[in-house]
Amino acid sequence: MARSPSPPPARAQSAAHPPAPAGSPPLGHLSERYESGGRGPGTVSSGQADPGGVS
Repeated sequence: MARSPSPPPARAQSAAHPPAPAGSPPLGHLSERYESGGRGPGTVSSGQADPGGVS
């Protein structure tokens, strides 16, 4: 009889990636504020003089 696969082990929080402190700003907050001109953390280009448009 074949054994059913065991579930993957639970991921423990590593020292390299500790949990965010309570009350900390959401992920992407700093890049949204300082790197994207307020257009959102996923915005790289305004599209101005960019044939590919906003990215």
